[in-house]
Amino acid sequence: MKKITGVLISIVVLALGLFLLFNDSADKNSSAIESDPSKAEVLPDKQVIKYDGALEPNVSDDSSITKDEFKQLSQEQQDEMMEEFIIDFWEKELGLLDKNLQEKRLSLDIFNRPYMKTITESEYFQLSPEDQEKAMAEVVDIAKKTRSFVKDVIAEAQSCITKKDYARAEACLLYAWEVGREFTNNKDGMYITRVVGISFEKDALNELVGVYTQLGDHSKVQTVKGRLSDLEKEMDEMRNAAK
Repeated sequence: MKKITGVLISIVVLALGLFLLFNDSADKNSSAIESDPSKAEVLPDKQVIKYDGALEPNVSDDSSITKDEFKQLSQEQQDEMMEEFIIDFWEKELGLLDKNLQEKRLSLDIFNRPYMKTITESEYFQLSPEDQEKAMAEVVDIAKKTRSFVKDVIAEAQSCITKKDYARAEACLLYAWEVGREFTNNKDGMYITRVVGISFEKDALNELVGVYTQLGDHSKVQTVKGRLSDLEKEMDEMRNAAK
């Protein structure tokens, strides 16, 4: 950012320098002609413009504007000409700003699919707006489908709990928990991926607390509650980072 600011300042200084040089040269030429008319130069046709103040000078081509014409312009028109010069110079001579921004962009093609498991939060914001839209569309689609699947698995576990088939219920819930952990393993991953994974984990773990409580397995109850506490801390960290 400092480098870009420095370049912009240099351009403004250059533009002002050219403007002052242009005015200074015009003053010297005018003085020389007044003292010796024979020194007057024949100017190209487009520079020989008679301006009587009745017509508005053409500001679209600054090469046709003389010193006197420039003085006749309003301050707004003068500022506009200077701004156009700076923009033209930047685009024609430097042309680096857009290029640098493009170089910082990442291509969606370098990531394996599904994107929600391979793209980090910082990498997501280095994608072009178009690639961000594509990646997010896929992430949301997979999240919805996985959410539906996890809900079905947990519903199966709840049915098993009702039947006191705790072994099968535990297996279902551990599987749902594992699905959630696949989404939360990458701590640099996209926030939406991690949030979805945390919701899967919490749904499964809360059910497991009930199963292990009924089984009287206090060690596993404490382990599961410890993981639930860790998930709450992780959510708080993400909320703070997003501020």
